[in-house]
Amino acid sequence: MSRTDSWNRFADAGRALLVGGAVLAPLWRKDFRAGLSALTAVLAISTASKAIKEVWKEPRPNGQNRKSFPSEHAGDCFAAAAILKREWAEGLGPAAVGLAAAVSLARVFSGKHHLVDAIAGAGLGTIAGEMAADYRSPLPAPE
Repeated sequence: MSRTDSWNRFADAGRALLVGGAVLAPLWRKDFRAGLSALTAVLAISTASKAIKEVWKEPRPNGQNRKSFPSEHAGDCFAAAAILKREWAEGLGPAAVGLAAAVSLARVFSGKHHLVDAIAGAGLGTIAGEMAADYRSPLPAPE
């Protein structure tokens, strides 16, 4: 297995772990709304990334195709990490953000993305995750 393949496998496994964790971990606490928020954030960022890729035809560093910008792996991972960070601020949350960053860098190291692709995906994912978490948060009680 080549070094590029290793980075790709790591990125795929990390994304599966983060997205699966963000959607399924709240169900362990019977918090179906948080699981739905995570699913909504990931679907939103995936849809947005695919739409942007169709308009912004950035070639990948490895020349594979012209769908480099933004990194969907980074977007999915940071959306999931934002949800996990909100739900578990200590321990799991910061670890999720670290794993999201590692997955994003793995996509750069594998030649699938430029650094700016990963940064843009991370930004979009964080926004989607925070918006989904804010939507899920209960409204303050009227005074």
